[in-house]
Formats: sequence, structure tokens, C-alpha cells
Amino acid sequence: MAEKAEKIARLEIKGLWHRYDLAWDLLPDVNILAGINGSGKSTILRLLHDAARISSVKHDISGCDELDVWFDNGHHLSKGKNGWAGITAFEPPAFSLNFISTFNQQLSSLRGPLNETIGTITTLDLDIDRLEKKYLNYQVDLFKRMQEIWAKRGAQNGGMDDEVNAYRERFLAMIDTLFCDSGKTIDRSKNEVSFKIGDQEILPSQLSAGEKQLLIILMTVLVQDNRPSILLMDEPEISLHIDWQKKLIGYIRELNPNCQVIIATHSPAIIMEGWHDHVFEVRDLITLDRNAVLQ
Repeated sequence: MAEKAEKIARLEIKGLWHRYDLAWDLLPDVNILAGINGSGKSTILRLLHDAARISSVKHDISGCDELDVWFDNGHHLSKGKNGWAGITAFEPPAFSLNFISTFNQQLSSLRGPLNETIGTITTLDLDIDRLEKKYLNYQVDLFKRMQEIWAKRGAQNGGMDDEVNAYRERFLAMIDTLFCDSGKTIDRSKNEVSFKIGDQEILPSQLSAGEKQLLIILMTVLVQDNRPSILLMDEPEISLHIDWQKKLIGYIRELNPNCQVIIATHSPAIIMEGWHDHVFEVRDLITLDRNAVLQ
């Protein structure tokens, strides 16, 4: 049996907006897509996302005439005028797939007893609520693994297993470090995500937009549980302090070295800590401009 796909290896787009042909050979670890506003970064990211999940969701893709994607196991999916080819032979991939868009939108208002507005619910709040459930399941899985280790070692060697719990502990330490300027720390006495300033409890809904955004990104990576995964992010720098932007990719890779990161960004800070060789300019990926040919 062929190995299951873990990463995206190459993307070819023909007729992006019925104008451009592009070819992109992706790196297995970090890929940063740069370009001016309107160059197509978000559209390319969306096409990548749709192609990577096409094995389970057979839907049409808009924004281009033809789309081809190759995975690291050599499998090839192609979408043209007659729909998708290669799906029937496509083994379920080994990777999990996540797309994070950090554009925050207000969805509804929270009302008090006199129907007064006391807060709002945003898309970031819904993302955190969804991730908290995954975080609880992740901790249950950790505990089961540690129980198995304790059983093998014997009761005299019980206790927290550092190796199994290392990524969770690193996540907690990261959040404490990143939020320290506002005085917030993770409340380690609770299984759910909660914060405190001194003795005061701070719920995730009370965090700033930037804090929520960073929490969403790092929690998404943590609950992948070090498995092969693909993480796509559209302008993750929005609302993030420049120091957080610099640390972002390093923290993601630290929490899951098996994560292929694909980012569309305008921020030079994102690449400052050793990622200059991972930047791809949209203009450099273009192999054909039909408008230029017609001139």
C-alpha cells in the first residue's frame, strides 16, 4: 500500500481569474506567500485548502480554470472542465487540515437582564469555544497515554510523564510568556482554558482580539498532537504585536514539528527570525500572463 499523503508538494493553477498560470513547489515545513494587495494571495490559499480536502468533499472550485496539486507521496489531483480526476485512487491522507482566517467579525450582542448590551460574540469567540472542546479531548488522550506508561512501569514509577506532557507544558509556558505584559497567566488548576490576573479569573471571551487570535493559532497546533498536519493562515499578523509576529512561526513549529505551515502575509516581521528563505512572491510564481501575451 502506498504511503499516505502528509504534505502538499506542488500546486499548479491555470487561468487564475482567467489570466494567470502559476506553479508553486512547496517546502515541507514553512511556506510564506507574499505579494501586493490584489495579487491573489488569499485566492491561492483558498484553492490550496480546497484541493487538500477534495478527497472527502467533492465540490467545484471557483477562481481558476484548472487546478493541479501533488502531494509528498506522489499522488496527483487535477480539476479541469470535466471536474476532478484522481479522486477515486486517492488514499485518505495522513494529515489534518486547518485554515485560520484571523479577520474578526461581530456575530451578535450579549444582553443583560434589562436587555442592555454587555458584550459581543465574535467569530474569534466561536473559534475558541470549538477549540476548547478539542483541547479537553486532547488532555483526555494525554492522560490515557500516561496511564498506559504508568501501568507498564509499575505503580512505583507513577506520576506525570515528562515526554508525553512536554508539548502541553510548552504551550502553557508560551501563553504565559506572551501574555505576561498584561499580567495574565494560564490557570493550571483548571482543565479548560482560563486565565487569571492575581486572584481574578479572566475568561477567553474577555481577552483582547490579538490575544484571542494568538490563542486560537497555538491551540489549533497543539491539539494536532504532533501528528502530520497542514496549517493555512491568511494574514495572521492582524491584531498581533510585532514581537508576537516574530515568534509566531517558531512557536508553531515548536508545538508541532510535523506541521506544514502555509501563510499569506504582508508583514515583514513574520519572517524576521530565520524564515527569509521560505518566502515566495506571487509574481515569481507566475508562468504565464495572458494579458501580456495579447499585447
